[in-house]
This record gives sequence, C-alpha cells and structure tokens, in this order.
Amino acid sequence: MNRWAMEIPFLLFGLICAGVSPAADFDGDGKSGIVTYSGRRGLWEIKGVTRFYFGGANDHPVPGDYNGAGVSEAAIFRPSNGLWAVRSVTRFYFGRTGDYPVRGDFNGDGTGEAGIYRPDNGLWAIRGLTRAYFGAAGGGETIAGNFSGDAPVTGDFSGDGLTDWGIFRESTGLWAAKGITRFYFGAAGDRPVPADYDGDGTDDPAIFRESSGLWAVRGISRCYFGSAGDLPQPADYDGTGSAMIAIFRSPSGLWAIRGTSRLYFGSSGAFPAAADIYLNFYRDFSWMDWADAFAAGQEKFSREYPFTGWKGIDWNALSAAYRPRIAAAAGFRSQTDYYLALREYVYSIPDGHVSIGSYNLAGSKTDLAVRKARIGGGYGLGLIGLDNGITAAHLILRGGPADRSGIKFGAEILEWNGLPIKTARDDIFPIWSFRPSATGEMRRLQQYRGLVRAPVGTAASVVYRNRGDSSSSTAVLIAEDDGFLSWSLTENFGLEALVAYEVMPSGYGYLQIGWEPEFESDPGAFFRQSVAAAIQTFNEQTVSGVILDLRHNLGGDDSLAAWLSGCFYSQTDFYEYISMFDKISGDFIDVETLLIAPREPNYAGPVVALVSGGCISSGEGPAMAVQRLPRGRVISFYGSNGSFGMVSGPIIKMPGGFQLTYPFGRSLDRNRRIQLDADGNGRGGVVPDIRVPLDNDILDAGYFEDTYYWYTNLPEVELGYVIDIFPQLLKELSRKSFPLDGERKR
Repeated sequence: MNRWAMEIPFLLFGLICAGVSPAADFDGDGKSGIVTYSGRRGLWEIKGVTRFYFGGANDHPVPGDYNGAGVSEAAIFRPSNGLWAVRSVTRFYFGRTGDYPVRGDFNGDGTGEAGIYRPDNGLWAIRGLTRAYFGAAGGGETIAGNFSGDAPVTGDFSGDGLTDWGIFRESTGLWAAKGITRFYFGAAGDRPVPADYDGDGTDDPAIFRESSGLWAVRGISRCYFGSAGDLPQPADYDGTGSAMIAIFRSPSGLWAIRGTSRLYFGSSGAFPAAADIYLNFYRDFSWMDWADAFAAGQEKFSREYPFTGWKGIDWNALSAAYRPRIAAAAGFRSQTDYYLALREYVYSIPDGHVSIGSYNLAGSKTDLAVRKARIGGGYGLGLIGLDNGITAAHLILRGGPADRSGIKFGAEILEWNGLPIKTARDDIFPIWSFRPSATGEMRRLQQYRGLVRAPVGTAASVVYRNRGDSSSSTAVLIAEDDGFLSWSLTENFGLEALVAYEVMPSGYGYLQIGWEPEFESDPGAFFRQSVAAAIQTFNEQTVSGVILDLRHNLGGDDSLAAWLSGCFYSQTDFYEYISMFDKISGDFIDVETLLIAPREPNYAGPVVALVSGGCISSGEGPAMAVQRLPRGRVISFYGSNGSFGMVSGPIIKMPGGFQLTYPFGRSLDRNRRIQLDADGNGRGGVVPDIRVPLDNDILDAGYFEDTYYWYTNLPEVELGYVIDIFPQLLKELSRKSFPLDGERKR
C-alpha cells in the first residue's frame, strides 16, 4: 500500500442517453434544455418550461426518458437505500450504498433503463436486463492494472443505437468500452466528456482539461473553452443531432455554449441536472459556492477519515467554527479570508497526512501571497526548547533584527510581547508548517518556528538574557523580509537521497533512507539493489553496528518498508494489518496483512535507528521494526511524526484552486489496535529509547558560523552523539543473550 501515492479522482460525468431523447429534453422539442437541480431543497428549474420540487438532500438527479414518450422525466437516485423515483411514473429500489447510478437505452427499445456501476468490484447491473463485471478489480472481465478509481462512462460507442458501457482511467488515459474497443486518449487531470460531437450517431471519446480549458475530441477537433472550476456540459442544445461544447460556472450560474450563447440560470447552490455530479463519490466540489463546497467536502472527509474516534475529532464543532467564516468570506468575495479559514480548518486535524495544496496556478498564487503577507517577515532568530525548560536562541541571522538588538547565539528568551515565552509559544496556531502536527512535541517545534515570523514591519518586544549576563535585557524587534531564511533553516522536513550508505571512520555502517518508492517500480528495484549492496558491504567489512538514518524519510510503499525491515530480521515477524475504508459498509475493514520476512543479505548485529518529526508515514515503519529487535534501539532528539495512515487518496477539489487530502486507511498492530498514529493527546510515533540530550553543551557542540548566520547543526551533533555512545551500547548488548527477533517489545 503506497501511503503517498495520489488517488485518481473519481471523474463521474453524465452523458446523453443513446437511443432515447436527450437527458434534459423536458418539452419534447428534440433539444437539450437548460435544467438545474438544487440538492438542498430538491428544486428542479427548467428554463422556459417549469420549476417544481422533487427529491431532497443527498438525492442525485438522474433525468431521462423512462417511459419512451420522447420527453425527459425528472428522476432521482437515493444512494442511502438504492431508491429510484421517476416523477409521476414509477419508483423502485435498485442498487445499494456505494453504487453509482447509470442510465441509458441498453436494449434499443427507445426507453431509458436504470442501472448501477459498483466501483468496488466493477459490477455493472442494468435493471431487468443484465449484469457483468467490467472495470475495477473484481470478478468477470477485468482490465490489467484496474482499480476502484476507474470512472464509468456510457454512450453509443458503436453506432448501433444502444448504450454501451466502459471506463476511463485517468492515470493512463485508457478508454475501454466493453466488447468494442480500447485505446489511450487523455492524461492525468482530464475529465471524460464523450458525446456525439459530429452528428454521425456515434458518441465520440473526448476530454475536458480544466487546467487549460482544452476540449479534445478524438479524431475530430481540439479547442479551448472554459477554465478551472467550470463543469463541462456538452449536449445537443440546437436539435441538430450534434453535441455542442458548453460549460456551467458556479456560483454565478453562467451557462456558456460555444459559438452560440451565454446566459445565467439556476438558483444559488444549483447545478446541471443532467450532470452526474454525485457528492458521495465525486471529489470535485470546485464548481460550488464556497460554503456549499465546504459542507460537501466535510461530509466526505468526516465519513472516510480513519481516526475520528482515535483523535477525538468533533466534526460538528469544526463545521460550526469554520463554515460561517467561509460563508462570510464568500459574501465579501475575500479569497484571503476563505483560504485562511480553509487552511485553519485543515490544520485543526492533528495528522501529518492531512493537507491542503493547490491544483492550479490560481491556488498557488493565493497561497504564496497570503503566506508572504502573514509570515513573510522574520526577527532574525530561531528558538528551541532545552531539556531544562529554557527557551534558547539556536539561530541568529547576521545583521538581522535580533543581532542588531544585541541578542546573541544561545541567549535565553524569557518573554515575548509581555507574555512568558512558553505562553506566547502555545498561543501560536502553526498553520504554515509543511503539514499539521500530529504529536505534541512536533507541534511545539512548529509553534517556536511560527512565533518568530510575522508580517513585515510587525514589532515584537523580547526579554532575553545572553550567556554570562546576570540580568535580562529588553529589545523591540521589527520583522524584516529575509526571504524566509530563518524559516527554511529550521524546517523539519527535507528531501534526501533515495539511498546512501558508507562505512564511517568510526567503523559503523551508516545507511540513510530518503523514501520508499513503489515496490515493483524501477526506483523500487534500485532501492532494493542499493540496500542489498549496503548490507553486503557492512557484512564484508564486519562493522560493529549499523546506524539507520530515517530522520527525513518521507514514506512511500509499505511493502518496501517491510522489506527494508527484513534486512535486519532473522525470523518472520508481524508488521501490520492494513485497514481501509469500505464504501459499501461505511466502515473500515482489514484488506491486507504485511509480515517482516528475513532478507538476504541480512545484517544480524546491533542496529540504531535515527528518527525525527520529518520521519513520516511508511518511513516510521522500519524504525518501529528496529525498536522491536532486542539488538535494536532508537536514539534521537525527538520521536517520529506519528502519522502512519494510508494516503493513496482521496483528493477533494475545492473552489479557488485548492485541494484537500487525507488518509483513508490505518495501520493496526497484532492486537488490531491503531499503531504509531498519534492520539488526541498528541502521543504517538516512534518514541526514542534513548533521547539525545538537548542542552547548552549540545548547542555548542553543533555550533558553526556562516556568512549569513550563527547556528547549531542539530542533525550532525545528533549523529555524533550516537557514534559516541555506540561502544557503551555494544557493551550493554554483549552482556545479554538475545531472544528471538521481535520479542523485545510488543
């Protein structure tokens, strides 16, 4: 299970039903009409025809010609119980929670049939006609490399007047129509929009690329129309038999038909009734207004997040706190206020796997502008908490505000803006760190970083005492634009080489791991070859012990992390149960068991793992495995990140160019308890067996001067400490007889 691979967005869009009248032809004129549906109220609005109420919250519109009269009827699908209701015609139950509704003329009788696609196993079932498997992994006809992210597409792809079914795989651009054809067309981020664009009676494969507004119809045409956040709505709006390129833009209600017309239609919060935009499956809420998108996103987030109980997340309280702020920002059209509220919401979840990012240039520009406005200024110092409770300046920028005011390297900081330093630190909400902080100690590190950043020109009154001074001094510092220098120098996360190793002058083997790529990939093969070469070198040179440096390991593939652990195990041992969210049951179920199997070459001597808050996700697994070994120890300043869930999705796209990601699976120990992920009290991660002391002696041991700053290189002094105490550790281990691997800790 790849913890960091991005899940393919579930791209579900409605199509004109082949062989029957257009799905939005409510007056029988042979043209697709302008029709909207508001899920909050069940309001249908048909331009120039009528408006009425049918359906309710969480129902999905599935209009079509269900009785062969040549006119579309309003219909809804209720995902909670599989109810189909066709206004004034019929109602029945077909499908279950987790199914995706499809409709079309699948037998050529001129009447639309109801059907479902089950993304978990690739089942297609057409009511009263047939059922087969095609698409996501399951029985029947599957497609190599398929997965539950395959987007179902329907249309008349053969020109025989019948609706055909197939899938679009966004990761590769694969189109596969059952029994007809398969080919590649499109790329990551594209949306499938097949329709009959040339009027020949056959639906043409096509994509809409939101990032650029590109429409590409295979073998026919390419053009640019629309932009980020627009919903593609191709349909036969003029009755000529050819689909026209069109978009719907929310929240303004703009309908734009290429080369024909532009108009505004639809109540606030409404969306095109003919578009299959299903909130329980679909991850793109960018077309909605800000408050509705937030509500839809949280509904999905809260339902699928695996640590709600474990971390004590109160989703109702979060909604009450942030939805009004987002609604107010929408009222003033303040992108800054909207982004800040959204970011604070995300960072209220103490999980390093929860994140907010941008999916287009607009989002990136907003982030950069707001970040610079909020923390673009620095006071020319960095702070750290020592073991004795003192807060010390371990970074001073040359010529910066702190330096000019007389604050020296190693100075004790007593007060900040009239508050005791720890109180001032705890008042910081660290929303600008790389990821939310899962553990308490990680949060405090990020709060120290945030305390010394502010808008350029902001004054801070600081009470400090330099080393050797008997009394304190007070300075007023003015934040200056330092190009984020102090911010970057104190970053916990970093990108290291995939694998690096050496036999150190001390005689110990050193193995540094940057991340765990997908097991079967080329980088995965290189990873295994490199680690094997390192272990073989250590054995050939009979090193006394191995230092496994995981401090900046960004995670990756769990199976490769378990494989790495096996290089230090002589017997098979348990690694984890993987528990994933199941859309059908709405619960988490075990889907895989990973074991630590001994690998060759194998190192059987003492092993010390180094971790930090920058060791996250799958990177924490090998440290956990080393800690279980009787001959293994974890020695560091800090524990690991405490974010061990599975994050191969999902992605929620929000208005403004922002997207939210979160884990949807969890790792369980042999007793099926959550392991490593920090709880609601900030306790979790791999906690060091031996903590490297953090005191003035350590600050001095790592001290160095640069052209631009005075600083303590904590990673170097941390490694040096491990090398210095390794002989003592070897003596301790030599006095013990080792039990079987993995029996020291459970």
